[in-house]
Amino acid sequence: MIRPFGLRDIGLLYQLNDNCVPLNASLILTFPSPPLRGALLNFALSRNYPTYIWRSKDRRLQAFVQLRLSEDKTQAHVLWVGWQANGLVERVTQIWRGLFEELGIYLGKRGVQNFIVEAREDSEEARILHELGFANYTRQDIWRLDRPKSTPKTTIMRQRSTKDDWYIELLYAHIVPNMMRLIEPHPPMGEDSWVLFASDTELAAYAHIKEGSAANWLRLFVKMDDSADADKIVHDTVVFKPPSAEKPLYACVRQYQDWLQNALRRNNFSHFDSQVVMVRHTTQAIKKPISSLEQVLATNGAAAKTSPIIQKSEQTNLWLDAANSEQ
Repeated sequence: MIRPFGLRDIGLLYQLNDNCVPLNASLILTFPSPPLRGALLNFALSRNYPTYIWRSKDRRLQAFVQLRLSEDKTQAHVLWVGWQANGLVERVTQIWRGLFEELGIYLGKRGVQNFIVEAREDSEEARILHELGFANYTRQDIWRLDRPKSTPKTTIMRQRSTKDDWYIELLYAHIVPNMMRLIEPHPPMGEDSWVLFASDTELAAYAHIKEGSAANWLRLFVKMDDSADADKIVHDTVVFKPPSAEKPLYACVRQYQDWLQNALRRNNFSHFDSQVVMVRHTTQAIKKPISSLEQVLATNGAAAKTSPIIQKSEQTNLWLDAANSEQ
């Protein structure tokens, strides 16, 4: 049985706080918060961070999952999964299967199309997720910077303005594979963004930093050609918003731009973690009423001929410690 979190579940989430795994690096590293706090905030403020409780039919097995829904509520990023097996360790896969099967049906009826998770490729949770039908979409490496490299503060990038947004979308479509754009259709936008143009109408690089309470999160989108100097682009981004002792800077590099890792290393970043981004599609039954024409044709033993319509369309413990420190 799956249902939304309620106040009666406070004890369960508190109990499972030490038996849960984080599955979304950007949010948990930048805004570390234990699952119980997130569940209570969403319950009180009705934000897009729902928590769901699952129990087996015999009520011996139970689990929770915490999500971040996209603005259109079609994508569900999994933040935390916690479970209680009452000593039946061998049933962990059974718990996760029951949780995601029922959650997929529940949210699929409400318009959610995909679950998105991030896990270490060699971890037990990645193995379980593969068994549950999650597919690898890409890999990502996370780098951390605590102290910027001492270099001259000359810059080649400038602050993004709204007139640049069209070119940023074009650059994003040029760099990011089609499969990834199905779950992340647009680049991150915000005040802390910078651009580098190769010409008046050609964008060579775009950098965006999401500011968090405990750390900042950097995403880079750079054309792999002579018009962009990756080392200077990383340097400029750090100059514009440098890390501090209390707030490090994390950089996420996806597999389709893994050549940027050398530039990060040369700018004093150190490797923090390697993960796989996994996706599972939900399904939703669509009831289509029969048309009057089809009803008449069926009555007279004829078949309606219609044309098809085609439409285009290590690190877990570090995270847990960071989240628990906010309690």
